[in-house]
Amino acid sequence: MTSTRSKIRAIITGTTGMVGEGVLNECLIHPDVEQVLVINRNPCGVSHPKLIEVLHSNFFDLSTIEPQLINAEGIRPRA
Repeated sequence: MTSTRSKIRAIITGTTGMVGEGVLNECLIHPDVEQVLVINRNPCGVSHPKLIEVLHSNFFDLSTIEPQLINAEGIRPRA
């Protein structure tokens, strides 16, 4: 049986922490996730074909990265 679900484009913040790192790893191995955008203050140190990393220091102003947030379907707030 073929899955008819569309692929997921996720956004995760805080992937340098324990919880965020775990969420990132699960997204990268999950077959329904086609792209993972991570937004961090510091590099996460992960390289993967599904991964796009954006370094951004001011989480109170997302206007400079807003175009990259379009079409995302999941957000994991910082824990």
